[in-house]
Amino acid sequence: MPLVNLEGFYLLLAIIFGCLVFQLSGALIALAVPDRWYSKNHWMFRLRKFEKSGEFYDRVFRVSRWKKYLPDGGTYKKKHLNDMSPKGLEKFIIESKRAELSHILGFIPFFAFILFTPWYTWPILLVYALLVNIPCWMAQRYNRPRVERLLNAIQKRK
Repeated sequence: MPLVNLEGFYLLLAIIFGCLVFQLSGALIALAVPDRWYSKNHWMFRLRKFEKSGEFYDRVFRVSRWKKYLPDGGTYKKKHLNDMSPKGLEKFIIESKRAELSHILGFIPFFAFILFTPWYTWPILLVYALLVNIPCWMAQRYNRPRVERLLNAIQKRK
């Protein structure tokens, strides 16, 4: 039983507005987290064995073919590596983790709306959460290990 009983147009309006607010809030929270937190080897950002340094996402989902079509919503543009210095690569890695956290937080609308929407809207909300967040999250999990390998190679040469 939902906490608030909205129907029809008001339900649709609440869902659209709520998803927008929650999605932007997740991005703002991720932006507010200091860089030093992202610099640590936090368990959330560690690659799992099955990910095989990000190659899993390209082999199974062909990320390298479609990632160029994803929007770049951050303040730091991640589409192209313009600064190949160690400092620039470290900044890219931090921003990649920030984007990943933002898209993890993007699932909050799905869980929050379960509290006040009827059960028949839940599949729609789940599809929204998956379509909006999973591709961006996968792109970060694919790109970051490649940049980390490049950074390690540069640092070894010095």
